[in-house]
Order: sequence, then structure tokens, then C-alpha cells
Amino acid sequence: MTNIIKMSHRGSSKMRKALFVSSVALAAITGQLLAGTPAVAAPPSGGSPSSQQGEIGTLDSTKCSTIPINSVCTTGILAANPTGHWIDYTYSKVPFSQLDWEIKDVANGAIVARGNSWAGVGGSGRVNGLYGRYQMKMRCVCLSTGTLFNR
Repeated sequence: MTNIIKMSHRGSSKMRKALFVSSVALAAITGQLLAGTPAVAAPPSGGSPSSQQGEIGTLDSTKCSTIPINSVCTTGILAANPTGHWIDYTYSKVPFSQLDWEIKDVANGAIVARGNSWAGVGGSGRVNGLYGRYQMKMRCVCLSTGTLFNR
């Protein structure tokens, strides 16, 4: 799959890494689609596939990915860190594609963080003062991945 994306040695290492990660994600999703199985993210270490389906309190991270034919994705539900009351997030995408993302409280629908990116390949941050359960939703007609963490 890495042969699909050929980059000049002059490109930044962050860009090469982001494109490599995106191509690996696309390869995994494409393989699952061709095999007729649903595309499910790998469980976190120590987790099981059933824990990816939103069992509250069992996850320390959850992620989702978009591909050009599936331009919206939503992560599983993740509880805020129980002692620090925060959630960290990351997103990555191919450069020069519009990505809009938001993190929402699943109990009341309140959006606790949102953003967008055009030229860059990704970003990260922390949302403080959280006590509930949250999901990240991303919209991008591109290869992108979003992840929430609470540990």
C-alpha cells in the first residue's frame, strides 16, 4: 500500500508519516469492505472488540476513520478521565482537504469542543472540566482519523 503514495524526500517527515498512517488505514478498511466484514477499529490494548461498541468505563481510547466514500465518522462513547476530568483528542488527515470535527456530550448533546483544518495534516488538544461521556464526530471527504483518550 505504501507504493500508492510516492513522496519526494523534500516533504516533511510529519507529512510522510500522516500519509503513511492514512494509507495503512485505507488498506485495512478497503480489505474489510472487500471481504464483506464491517470496518471496526482495533480494540485498545487489553480490550476486546465488544468494548469498542461503547461499554462505558472499559475504554481508555476510541477512534474512527473516514474514507472518501464514507465522509462522516463517529467514535465510540468515552467517559472523561475520572480524576482529572478531561479528554484528550487527536486528528490526522491528508493535507489540503477540509476536515470539521466536534466533541459532544452524549447525555445532553452539548458540543464541548470543535474545530476544522484545511492545510495541515493533524492536531491534538485537551478539553478540561468534563464529567460525562463523549463522542467525536468528523466530517471529511478524505482519509482521516480521530481519536479520544482518557488515560
